Amino acid sequence: MRPRVTACYPVDLGCLRFVATVVGRDVRGCECDGAARADAPNSDAWWFNGALAHKFVRNWPKAFELGRQAAARAETGKRDPAFWNLGIAATILNDWGVARAAWKGYGIALSDGDGDGDGDGDGEIDGDFGTACVRLETGHAPEVVWVRRICPTRARVLSIPFSDRRFGEVVVHDGAPNGERIVDGRRYPVFDELMLHKASETPTWRVSLSCPAEADAQALVDGFDAEGLPIEPVSGMVLRSRAESEGSVEIYAGAARSGEHDVLLAAPDEAAARSLPDAWARSGTGGRAWTGLREKKGSIVPAPSAASALHTRTSMETGIPSCRTCAGRSTAASSPRTWAWSRIAASSPARNRPASSPMTVTGGGRHSTASTPRIPGRPSSPA
Repeated sequence: MRPRVTACYPVDLGCLRFVATVVGRDVRGCECDGAARADAPNSDAWWFNGALAHKFVRNWPKAFELGRQAAARAETGKRDPAFWNLGIAATILNDWGVARAAWKGYGIALSDGDGDGDGDGDGEIDGDFGTACVRLETGHAPEVVWVRRICPTRARVLSIPFSDRRFGEVVVHDGAPNGERIVDGRRYPVFDELMLHKASETPTWRVSLSCPAEADAQALVDGFDAEGLPIEPVSGMVLRSRAESEGSVEIYAGAARSGEHDVLLAAPDEAAARSLPDAWARSGTGGRAWTGLREKKGSIVPAPSAASALHTRTSMETGIPSCRTCAGRSTAASSPRTWAWSRIAASSPARNRPASSPMTVTGGGRHSTASTPRIPGRPSSPA
């Protein structure tokens, strides 16, 4: 979605007319005194705003080109968002040398694998930047999933999405959080997805389970956990308004429950998907059963014809991933505890937003200060 240009600033650039022109928006009603001056390219704001405008419209080669100019005019080590935006564009274009230089310029220490700690390598970044959430753009409603960040702007999906997305995907996300999730008092940012960077080859499977007791349900979770694979009950799907999704949501522990369950599994093939429930059923004292294993095709969100308002007004969300191997690669202090069935409650349905905020599709806009053109002397955060 293109950004909405709603205001103009009397800065060296002239006004937002420049960004609006690049983005292709109509800025009739602008009261400033015209477009950028002829010498505008000499201004660091000109390059920053140009790169930002092309980022908005997902023109990554141009965002990369102008972003390099903006970063060349920025001060290193001062968390200047020019470096962050360049890092995003370079990552999407797989230019790891420039991406590394951009993160270093921003002030982020990277490991380069050669032991000297200077971060000056040129290989793909695959580190551990903690646990967070990402709001995926799907063919239905946006979906908030848990992820492990592997670089400042990429993350691997740990949840089993209810949409047509997959566990194990690597996505590029924006730099400014747009919401948060709270687990045991620890806050985890929610970032908006920019694009799918690497598809996952691990399909999602759906199966019906019969768990005589809570211990049987927990045993199934533990079996998948031991293999480093998640499991997600379909009943765990939560639908939220945009205001809730972009607000502060607290997640509490919930024990695995006995009874009949419709669940999603992530497994590399049908044999693996069958072997784990089989082993679980055989190891029980009686009553454990599973049936109806099939690969999940597409989204399991209610069809638009059945709930058309749902697709225009809400986002969906998974619980905390059940796989401790996935969610706990960092230290315990930086990862949420893992529960197969989590209880989710909104502690603040519209943080920093008016109570009358309309219910609309989540993830459509950007709300960081760096999402507006740079104003000299005004601090910015990553866009």
